[in-house]
Amino acid sequence: MGASGSNNSGRIISWAVIAGVVAFFILMFAIDYDFWPAVILGLLVGVLVAILLWIGFHREADEAGLASGAVPQAREPQEKPAPAKEEKAVEETGERPESEKPAAAAKKPEPAGKTARAEAEAKAEAGPPPALKTPRGGKADDLKQIRGVGPKLEKMLNEMGIWHFDQIASWGPGEVAWMDANLKGFRGRVSRDDWVGQAKALAGGQAGKED
Repeated sequence: MGASGSNNSGRIISWAVIAGVVAFFILMFAIDYDFWPAVILGLLVGVLVAILLWIGFHREADEAGLASGAVPQAREPQEKPAPAKEEKAVEETGERPESEKPAAAAKKPEPAGKTARAEAEAKAEAGPPPALKTPRGGKADDLKQIRGVGPKLEKMLNEMGIWHFDQIASWGPGEVAWMDANLKGFRGRVSRDDWVGQAKALAGGQAGKED
């Protein structure tokens, strides 16, 4: 900081001591504080004054530095000239070289395969499977034979109009996706446990719940 910084430090300390002493005498004799509380508060006042003065001097120094142009100006980046060969190629062909073409065009995503497109379309067309108001013949299949279906889930399926194995066996991808999304508390269970495959086996006479 140099001589100016030393002078400022001396002034800050002097004024802080004066402020602390003045505060001490005011607290002792004007406000009738005890000795030690007055000493502590006087010290705090001195420290606070020192901090405020230090901030003020540094702010003035910064402003003076800016006014004198001490802060160097940032350099403006120089534009790199294009190689002469590339410019000549642009004039002859009318096309920019590959290195200057937009990155987005070079990284254009390729279309998805037929299988992925078919699955996306099936999910987009997802809807609830056909439902029955009551079981055929008044007797429902024991849906608990499907692995992953318990009494609570069987009741939920019945309330949705699902009573028989052949109903589940006939579900397509869209219906499976809809059921996966709408079985509250059991989302994703249909596809995860392959209900359709199990129902086809059970509807074909291979009854018996898997462990």
